[in-house]
Amino acid sequence: MMQEYKVLGVKVQAIPQYVVKETLHTFLNSDTQNQIVTVNPEFVVATRKDKKFLNVINQASLATIDGNGIVKALQFLGNDISLDKRLTGVDLTKIIIDLAIRDQLKVLFCLNSKGLTTVEDLSKKLKSKYPELRFAVADEYNALELSRIERPRLVLVGFGAPYQDMWIYENLTKMYKDII
Repeated sequence: MMQEYKVLGVKVQAIPQYVVKETLHTFLNSDTQNQIVTVNPEFVVATRKDKKFLNVINQASLATIDGNGIVKALQFLGNDISLDKRLTGVDLTKIIIDLAIRDQLKVLFCLNSKGLTTVEDLSKKLKSKYPELRFAVADEYNALELSRIERPRLVLVGFGAPYQDMWIYENLTKMYKDII
């Protein structure tokens, strides 16, 4: 039920939420690490100048549609697709957190040290909102070390694009090996 498209050479996949849940289970039960990207119009623009970023997106295990502009571009290109085919980063994060709580999987959240939220603030918010969630929080300086110590099954990186996607691509194999 997943449909793959190209927008100016950038892979995007329309995937219903129930299929993404099945896909995450498949990823978790495989022996490979998987990168998921949430493609928005800014990604497409950035890939016009950055071919390495284009390669990272097109090699990702899953490239969801994050942004109305992607849907509108696909419609303009003649594809029969509606806005309900989007799976935003926020929606995907919620699905991953729910899955982690249900299956008691540890999540590593990685933040940009120069961002608006500190590691301490996010830790407090997560403990308050999701008391059953097993997690650790790192920044770009200690994420690799913390992944080896904490041994998470899932990693959510919020460094900002394209930096976060490039960082995942370059560092995924250096992290604890059971990560999707």
